[in-house]
Amino acid sequence: MNILKVANIEKDLEEVTAVYCNVHHPINPEQHQEIMKERIRKHACYPGFKAIKALDESGKIVGMAYGYTSMPGQFYRSKIERFLDEGEKKKWLDDCFEFVELAVDPAVQRMKIGSKLHDALLKESRHAVSLLTTQVDNHAAKSLYESRGWEVIKSAIRPMETAPSLTLMGNEQLSRF
Repeated sequence: MNILKVANIEKDLEEVTAVYCNVHHPINPEQHQEIMKERIRKHACYPGFKAIKALDESGKIVGMAYGYTSMPGQFYRSKIERFLDEGEKKKWLDDCFEFVELAVDPAVQRMKIGSKLHDALLKESRHAVSLLTTQVDNHAAKSLYESRGWEVIKSAIRPMETAPSLTLMGNEQLSRF
């Protein structure tokens, strides 16, 4: 298994979105691929965008992770900051890397690929802290993040009305990666 930086997101976009959609939309992944491609293209234009991929022995992408610098005015940041008081905003948003997505093909899950992608992505970050959200009932993801030094900041938040209940997590230990 090779963990590599994504040097050209357009070159890997098809495989990266396929992995994401197979994990997060398993019933009908093809239906969500174009939406995810556009989302990644948009995020790739944000300052500090970093993406990491996991390749199997044949060179196929079987895992992905990406994030970017959190900046005032960004859509998701504006949704998250309304749950934070002024002290929390200063602590968690002033020099923040938003850890946006992590997905590992179900056929190769439970092989530490998620941990390797996680660590490689945060190693690329030069920020003081990182934030992410994950579903409240996604115990596997929360367990992975907690094992990598993340702490719960807020639980059961709904940044968007149509979204499920989420847990906001933060990591102040980025220098360890």
